[in-house]
Amino acid sequence: MARRFSITLKVRFYELDAYNHVNNGVYLFYLDHARDEYFEQAMAPYPDMRGDAIRYVVARSEIDYLAPAVAGDLLEVAGEVSRFGRSSLTFDQRIVRPRDGAELARARTVLVWTDPQGRPAPVPDAVRQAFG
Repeated sequence: MARRFSITLKVRFYELDAYNHVNNGVYLFYLDHARDEYFEQAMAPYPDMRGDAIRYVVARSEIDYLAPAVAGDLLEVAGEVSRFGRSSLTFDQRIVRPRDGAELARARTVLVWTDPQGRPAPVPDAVRQAFG
């Protein structure tokens, strides 16, 4: 079973659009931030897999926007690795407003592991163990 993760973020005024909702592009930052935090936590037991050893690119992002978030909202960004490929990881994530339990967004992001030259490379065993 995959390890789940979550972080809590507060919506800031400058993240809003003309309708006073969180701008759709900001959701990508929320999802990225949560994944980065997850990588830090999950890879902590693997000192050789930190910093420059973590090399991946986003190959695909899908987001379903279900309800708006507004300034001051606290949001929980949660998720897990749902699939491993030879050189890829698929993250399924959700953004929920805990105050009322509203699910605001659902997302799926595919990351491709790369070598130092930026070419696809096998996902390291340590990463599979940390996220599996």
